[in-house]
Amino acid sequence: MIRVEVPTGAINGSNRIFNTAVAYTAGSVRHVLNGVLIQPSGTDGLVENGGTQFTLNIAPLTGYSIQVIYEDGVATVIPRDLVRATIAVETI
Repeated sequence: MIRVEVPTGAINGSNRIFNTAVAYTAGSVRHVLNGVLIQPSGTDGLVENGGTQFTLNIAPLTGYSIQVIYEDGVATVIPRDLVRATIAVETI
């Protein structure tokens, strides 16, 4: 199942560690920062630590909004690549 949620973790300009509500499928985590979908690789990306935890490469500043999009391993009828492509098109 694809999930979209606000992860737990302080948004204060120094914290980079956040958690999803349930364990994610490796390689599926993407984040949206202030309404912009951030690619997982590169300067603004993230590192999946496993389980529910991930680390952003850059700490979001106080007042920023963050959402996380991920697959939780529960069967889904929508292929993950199709969902990623749709999200990418809608955020451009």
